[in-house]
Amino acid sequence: MYAFSAINNQNLQFLWDWSQHNLTIRAGRLFFQLNPKLCMLEIHKMWERTGVAEKPKEGDFRNNGERAS
Repeated sequence: MYAFSAINNQNLQFLWDWSQHNLTIRAGRLFFQLNPKLCMLEIHKMWERTGVAEKPKEGDFRNNGERAS
């Protein structure tokens, strides 16, 4: 089960300003797909900061960051 997903956002580069906002996810995982400008570091940072207990699975981060700068 996914608690948060970001799919097919062609200009998405940042997920959250962690100095201004908190987000806790108690159940479920994160799913990101087809976000070409979203750096994998941003995805991993969100995974850590939200407290998601489940480990990422192979398809959770498909096709992201190929056009990140």
